[in-house]
Amino acid sequence: MNFIEQFTASFTFQFKKVAEYRYQSIWKTILYLFLIIVLAGSIRGVFAMTRPGSLAESLEYLPEPFLISQQGMTELETAIEIELHAIETLVIIGNMTGTRHHPSLVNVVNLNAEGWSIGRLGSPLYEAAYAAFPLFPEGAAQLDRAEVLELAYHLDEQLRFFAPFYHYFSTVVDLVVHLALISFFALGGLGFKKMIAITYKQLWNLTAYGATAPLMIRTFLRLLGMWSPTFLMFYWLAIGFFAIGAVKKGIMETEK
Repeated sequence: MNFIEQFTASFTFQFKKVAEYRYQSIWKTILYLFLIIVLAGSIRGVFAMTRPGSLAESLEYLPEPFLISQQGMTELETAIEIELHAIETLVIIGNMTGTRHHPSLVNVVNLNAEGWSIGRLGSPLYEAAYAAFPLFPEGAAQLDRAEVLELAYHLDEQLRFFAPFYHYFSTVVDLVVHLALISFFALGGLGFKKMIAITYKQLWNLTAYGATAPLMIRTFLRLLGMWSPTFLMFYWLAIGFFAIGAVKKGIMETEK
């Protein structure tokens, strides 16, 4: 059974067809899972790199005078928001009020008058004072507007180089998370052994194929700017329900 046939069967919820895959080697299923996650990651990465965003261009709007020192940063009347799609990061220069969400960005860096913070959008951020700011030049304890712009041009160059590695790492993390949670779901599915003869390996195979449609839908929702962290629960529920459907409609109804 080749990749295209397996992808089509699982994406279109052909439970009886997918149920046949439960006998194959678990390594073949892991390879399939790896391929669809790489496919989704590549689609995201390519589209992200086509609109990378620029720190230097956005920071041209900084007022004069402007200063970042160990004591703090010049307070801005209006925050500057910079979308760095190449590394899925939102940079906010100025006050960031409340919990922020963005449909296609997952990380946030905030510099405000009192200090700086970094983390995942929608989650508690790591906060620190400017005494621990890592971008001060060696031997210096402040940055004026001209130095900030020079640093921004330098960072833009580094981000263009770093962005592909960011997406490689993100894809690896996505694979590890899927392997762990699919293993957990398959363990929970062992309750079906009371009704049919099925092994943990077979349940693992069926659950892994359940990731196909949710993964592709998640990818395109992110590209369209319609993804929300609240969808994550439904994402994993969809994978779990697929496995249940494959067992009930693909195996139990066939064996009646």
